[in-house]
Amino acid sequence: MEANFFQQAMAFSNQYGWRITMIPNNGNLIISALLYDPAAEGKALKVMQTMNLEGTPQELDEGFFRAISAPVQKTVSLLTNEREYEKSLEEAKKQSKQEQAKNNRQKQPEQPKPVTFETEMEKVEELETQEKYNEALMALPKADKYPDHADEIEQKRTDLWELLDKKDNNLFS
Repeated sequence: MEANFFQQAMAFSNQYGWRITMIPNNGNLIISALLYDPAAEGKALKVMQTMNLEGTPQELDEGFFRAISAPVQKTVSLLTNEREYEKSLEEAKKQSKQEQAKNNRQKQPEQPKPVTFETEMEKVEELETQEKYNEALMALPKADKYPDHADEIEQKRTDLWELLDKKDNNLFS
């Protein structure tokens, strides 16, 4: 017995893999075949359905490759396009990194703005306005960091605790 099944399978595509399952079913065979790209990282393989054929062994010997010919051509086209698309994404990513590196070299490094008492208190005021009293308490600067404003910081802490208590009491009323 001599067959050329594998030669025909390779003739369809020698760069992609095959997953083929054969299940006997009352004298017939159910064939499930999937052509896939083992190197593909895309989602196409995860959503592609298998090609399913059923027939007698003789019918499948005679018509299997004829039946899958058009779907395989479409699959090869899809896989090739996906592969090219992934390559173009990598190239775009590389170009973007190169452009970004070039821009970073041209830019003068910005000096970070010094954190001042006023900027920290603005953040606390903003959180208080949004009624985020816990966050405002956490954002409140430490008195030992700004000893000249220690009284003001402690007064704000007291005010925030009172607002927080009032808010909590309203929740349970």
